[in-house]
Amino acid sequence: MDELERELRRVLRDDRWRLEPPTEAVERVRRGAMRRQRRRRAAAGGLSAFAIVAVASAVFATPLLTGGNGEQSAAKGEASSSAERLDSASPAPMESGKSAQPRRTAEPTVSGGPVPAGFRARSLTAVSTDTFWVLGTAPCDTPVCTSIVRTDDGGRTFRGLPAPRAPLASDRPTRAAIGDLRFASGDDGYAFGGALWTTHDGGRQWARGSLPGSVERVEAAGGTAWALVSVGDGQRLYRSPTSRDSWSRVRLPTTLGGETADLAVHGSGLVTVVGGSGDRSVSVVSTDGGRTFDTHDRPCDPALGSTVSATSGALWMFCATGTQGRPYVSTDDARSWNAVRGAPAGGWANSSVVGARSRTTAALASGTRIYTLTSGGATRPASNAADTGGTSFRFLGFTTPLVGYAVVGRTSTSSLWRTTDGGHTWGTVRF
Repeated sequence: MDELERELRRVLRDDRWRLEPPTEAVERVRRGAMRRQRRRRAAAGGLSAFAIVAVASAVFATPLLTGGNGEQSAAKGEASSSAERLDSASPAPMESGKSAQPRRTAEPTVSGGPVPAGFRARSLTAVSTDTFWVLGTAPCDTPVCTSIVRTDDGGRTFRGLPAPRAPLASDRPTRAAIGDLRFASGDDGYAFGGALWTTHDGGRQWARGSLPGSVERVEAAGGTAWALVSVGDGQRLYRSPTSRDSWSRVRLPTTLGGETADLAVHGSGLVTVVGGSGDRSVSVVSTDGGRTFDTHDRPCDPALGSTVSATSGALWMFCATGTQGRPYVSTDDARSWNAVRGAPAGGWANSSVVGARSRTTAALASGTRIYTLTSGGATRPASNAADTGGTSFRFLGFTTPLVGYAVVGRTSTSSLWRTTDGGHTWGTVRF
């Protein structure tokens, strides 16, 4: 028996790899080793034979690193002193200190388990048309039941991933709960909605963030994450590199109050915060990545809610009013806003959510329907994936002008929709 055969037999016997090779496979290895022995007898020098064994051992060992036990590597992000990391698989978190199977491949994605039975969507985030994550919940014996699933094939298949040990928020954020999810890349993600949790290894481990107040919104673009935080009776803006947790406060030229602010970012330059400042309704905008900000008036009620969505060359906004809301679009970085004419019968519901597609087109989820609209006022109802059951939408967004997603209904009965034609038709995503 030569060294290569001896090493292969040792590896194949090792229970850590959990492989049960068939007898004929080992016999083929033995016959191959005998042939190599005959060739080596005809070769000169033992040094070259040692080199062959060493190289062959390395080649055979690499594909075997797909199982076994081992310590999980720490996340790249810097955790605060109160950071808490989870290594469990979705949906139910493990007890502190337990570790999941380590990743043993060179792929940048994180392997996961099955999708929890009865999974319901709450929020969605995408980094491409194929790769997106969904935050939600599933029935479990011991709460917390918060779950995360991921797809890399546009929603055809999903796998369960670890989730932060935090309850899923209701419509109103609390300091302990999360309700939304954002990923800036395949590694760097944020779960928020009161509390803040971050990951820098694709969701394998989550760390509790340390921002003050209630984290209302997190958006990321151009290598920077931005967080809108409610502290006391005002709103603050924080920023951090997406590759690590290093948050710093951004001083805005205007004080934003209340709970009606919203945040949108695009590329490496545009950062927009909309909200109320005393009796004014304002847009606080940076076009240089947060180095400087300008304040502009906007046509919304400062006491009522609004949503804003950014795309290349345009900001789309929806403003609630006392009775019905109205969409607006800006193509000059919020210096001015143009009302979008046209509306369905009965007008736009105050709870409507806008999703920007391009400078001239957007989608609007209003009541129980989704509509496509243009800056010129053309409005067209989309073909719904299914009946919403009388409930409204809580999320609408686009990865490209054609591919978008919507979450409809309360979390306990919610469904996820997807479009690939710019919002004209929608199909239900099955988990």
